[in-house]
Amino acid sequence: FNSVWVGTTNGTAFSTSDSGQNWEIFRTEKEEAHIVARWFFNFTNPSVPGNFVVVLGVQKTASAKALWVGAHTTDIAGERSGVARSLDDGATWSVYFLDTLAWNFAFWGDMVWVASSSGLFRSPDLGQTWQGIPIIGTDAYCGDNTSFSERVEVLSVRQTNDTTVWVG
Repeated sequence: FNSVWVGTTNGTAFSTSDSGQNWEIFRTEKEEAHIVARWFFNFTNPSVPGNFVVVLGVQKTASAKALWVGAHTTDIAGERSGVARSLDDGATWSVYFLDTLAWNFAFWGDMVWVASSSGLFRSPDLGQTWQGIPIIGTDAYCGDNTSFSERVEVLSVRQTNDTTVWVG
């Protein structure tokens, strides 16, 4: 299956295996389909919360493929920041963490991590359930363990094995 997904300032774009001749864009506002240069843009599926897609990831597991989009707002009324997930190549979407700026995704099997301006979140089951993860570290000045709020801004996340997650 050859396809390309692109996060843009005008929504999330999808192209099938036709060398990028045809594109479909998923965004919050419904507009009429129109032709621009040689690409066909379809604006008929309002599905992601905002049109400025800053992070996009594909999670492949033994049982599913999930497309994850972290969208921020532009200047169009009705947009909201948040995370959207599609299990069927963009035909339908589930939306999570409205009004939260998502910055990065990480995947490990069915586990998905979301680094956001509202903290670090994880779902062990492709987004069916979620939990906020508190970040605990050592105070650089006194050496005491300290718990940062679950609401601390997290810009990056990566899981490298069953027991190690890196967070920035």
